[in-house]
Amino acid sequence: MAIDGLGDIWVENQFTNITVYASLSVYAQPNTLVQTLTVNPPVYGVAVAGDYLAYGNSNGTILDAVEPILTSNAQNGGSYGNMTGVAIGSDNKGNFYVGNADGSVDIAFANGTASTFLFLSFAPTGISVDNVRGRIYISNGPGNSISVYSTAGALLKVIQ
Repeated sequence: MAIDGLGDIWVENQFTNITVYASLSVYAQPNTLVQTLTVNPPVYGVAVAGDYLAYGNSNGTILDAVEPILTSNAQNGGSYGNMTGVAIGSDNKGNFYVGNADGSVDIAFANGTASTFLFLSFAPTGISVDNVRGRIYISNGPGNSISVYSTAGALLKVIQ
């Protein structure tokens, strides 16, 4: 699940699609279903940063522009075919931290490039970015722990 800068809620639904809940007016609660994005299943992680939605699926990690999705369900983004996107988090600069099934974590930068962030001994089940403290939280579901990294890729601690 992800929340964009407008308060819209993006939900991955049991690996099948992504639904978007938003307010119909500026002051209303974001509880109205406004769009269902049907993509190649299975759908894995989902994150929103700036004007882009990132999600993992059978074709890799897809980046789509948010506005065409919300207005007409138009998918026109690029693909990072080598990134499975089983877990995705985003920062306030428009970058996506993409966790992959092989345990690697890549950064898909807002400028369209990508690089490897780090390698884990597990496939991440969730990624969240703390923009205030400059930390990346990566969950290890089977290991029942959360690894905390700096934005430079240094392991700071493991929460058990």
